[in-house]
Amino acid sequence: FCARKKLASSSLTSADCIGSDGVVSYRHLSGTSECNWYGIVCDEELLVITDISIVGNGLSGELHDELAELTYLKVLNLSRNNIEGRLPSYFDKTHDLREINLASNAFTGVIPSSLGIPNKLRTVAFNQNSLTGTIPGELFMSRTIRNLLLNGNNLEGDLPMELFENTSLQQLHIGENKFGGTISPLFGKLRKLQALFLPQSAFTGTLPGSIFSLSELAYLSIEGNHIEGEIPVELFDGNVSLLFLDLENNQLGGSISSRFSELTQLDFLALNGNFLTGTIPTSFEELSSLSNLRLQKNALHGSIEFLCARHNEFNSLEADCKEEISCSCCTTCH
Repeated sequence: FCARKKLASSSLTSADCIGSDGVVSYRHLSGTSECNWYGIVCDEELLVITDISIVGNGLSGELHDELAELTYLKVLNLSRNNIEGRLPSYFDKTHDLREINLASNAFTGVIPSSLGIPNKLRTVAFNQNSLTGTIPGELFMSRTIRNLLLNGNNLEGDLPMELFENTSLQQLHIGENKFGGTISPLFGKLRKLQALFLPQSAFTGTLPGSIFSLSELAYLSIEGNHIEGEIPVELFDGNVSLLFLDLENNQLGGSISSRFSELTQLDFLALNGNFLTGTIPTSFEELSSLSNLRLQKNALHGSIEFLCARHNEFNSLEADCKEEISCSCCTTCH
């Protein structure tokens, strides 16, 4: 599992390994038990491999079919390497698998439908690769997946209906793809969803209010799509968990509601790059947790001087304060 690396003046062979912590291990592919290799964890009684975690280690080549023989494997984390080729289709043989993290590699091809067969799978992270095709509905066959990260690929087509039946989902990151179409109101069925990231995926239409019926939703991003219409009033109907809301660079119109003050936990709010009109409500002063506010590149006017009393609490306060908006404390004026 280790690629060749050079450390200072010494040259490490393929049997050597440098961990992400910089510690050199000379145990890979040696005569010692694989349970002693860097990044390998074994069950102490059965002496079988249960965890392979070799992150950011310069691994290259393709995944070997012998991984299918590790039937007790629970965690496979080979993220931030240079592994290429297609995703293997043998995960249906690893019934004990809980986590697959192959993020930030060079995988191509489609997501294999057999991935949905391990009935204990909790986390799937294939983000930041070059995957194509659609998200297979079979992925949600066991309905146990809690964290799905597929962002930063070239996926397209409709989202599978089976996704919306997977009510165990807590984190869904599928942005930076080529899906298109509208954002389904069926997202409102994912009652345990805490984070929904859909940025830069060519979505059109309006933002369904059903998303804001999710009482545990804390993070939402639809940045960089083609969403139009007004911000749904359902946003303010009891969703007190929301910490992060990124609606920037869309085509949203209308005015900014004074009811934003009801989102008492909100820390990050980005409304910039839309077609919002009117003034900024003075009720924003009541958002005591807010530390990042982006309002620039709209058609807003007036003053936000009322926020300057707590300007030291802002990491970022941006507005069109060179012309349209009065703000003596903004961190950036556009």
